[in-house]
Amino acid sequence: MYTALSRQVKRMHRRMSIALLVFTITVIIVFNESARPIWIRSITDSVSGLMDPTQLYKRTDIDINANDVLVAVNIPRAGMLHLTDHIVRHAILIITYSITTIITIIIIIIIIII
Repeated sequence: MYTALSRQVKRMHRRMSIALLVFTITVIIVFNESARPIWIRSITDSVSGLMDPTQLYKRTDIDINANDVLVAVNIPRAGMLHLTDHIVRHAILIITYSITTIITIIIIIIIIII
């Protein structure tokens, strides 16, 4: 009885330590920008390249009315595009981090169940 219980406790302890390790690594990845996985960094870099104000200005056909509105509101076109760049970048980071967190939670649950 006692040995079976201690074996079960050891197994549970091992599972919990693995789950804690996975959780710690995920927290470090999520909250430390330099420890971000390479694929997340490449996504954000490609987005910042895609949303580069000069490139976007060359590629898009912004009509005069839109420009007048931007000038009237006192927001320069480059500033507006910079804001869009930030919003898109943060949205992609939030999505990738939430996916990473969900995957980690699923892994922790699987480790605890097994």
